[in-house]
Amino acid sequence: MRWIKVSSFVGLCWMVVASCGGDDDTSTEMSSAIKLDGSRLAGCLASADCKNDLVCYGAITSSTMATAGFCTDACNADPTEDPFASGNLCPDIANQAASCSPEGQCRIDCTGGGSGDGKCPAGMECRDTDPNEMRMAFRCAYPIGTKAAGSRKKLWDECSPAHGDADCESPNVCVASGNGQNRRGFCSAPCTTDDECSAPSGATARPLCATTLEACSLDCADGASCPGGMDCIDTTPGDQVTMRCRFVPPGTMQPADMPAEDMPSGDMPDGDMSDGDMSDGDM
Repeated sequence: MRWIKVSSFVGLCWMVVASCGGDDDTSTEMSSAIKLDGSRLAGCLASADCKNDLVCYGAITSSTMATAGFCTDACNADPTEDPFASGNLCPDIANQAASCSPEGQCRIDCTGGGSGDGKCPAGMECRDTDPNEMRMAFRCAYPIGTKAAGSRKKLWDECSPAHGDADCESPNVCVASGNGQNRRGFCSAPCTTDDECSAPSGATARPLCATTLEACSLDCADGASCPGGMDCIDTTPGDQVTMRCRFVPPGTMQPADMPAEDMPSGDMPDGDMSDGDMSDGDM
């Protein structure tokens, strides 16, 4: 990803979440709070945050650089379809011409004269949104660090898997349970050993590093208690029993619906599920 401003201004964007790109007459300083009502240009981290069939464009869902995208119209990006057919054209966005992304999202190309000097809606900046250093893709987007929700969640708090890791404080990740739209998750620290995992306050469950998740988990075997809102459930199918703390999705959870994880080192029985055994919905 290439920035169109010198490093000092990039740092300023991170600290005050200001708009640094585009023409001066369209760049306005903004706070970290943006509208979150699901309407056009409202902040989002996933299309589920948008209303009226709008989709989410431009969100960054890593916990280290979590940044709101914006709700926009869906479009047909199929190259075999007539680009001028009804439903394939993007309406203007805040009086700026819009085009269809390969993912079927209407967005604003702010390449301008070739250096990212095109105009963007107030509160947005023009930046290279393509991580491929071999080419540039100047698009209008909210400044890096713009929030799409309230305070970031702490370790062991509930998070939304639809938002990637963006709900969690950096560098934590969101570990999901369940399938489809019923998935729930908790914020966990990435780890490679048990020593990297911290015990929750007010609970007796033992923290350990689940190697298949590459994140910390809570062992609630032998009647150990879980943090508030979490239940102690068996997360592995078959005869093996692996009791872990989870935010249980609505309805009856079957063990096969839960992300399988390793037992503590030295305690793993034969037949424990490996990464290759997990379903597409598992982490």
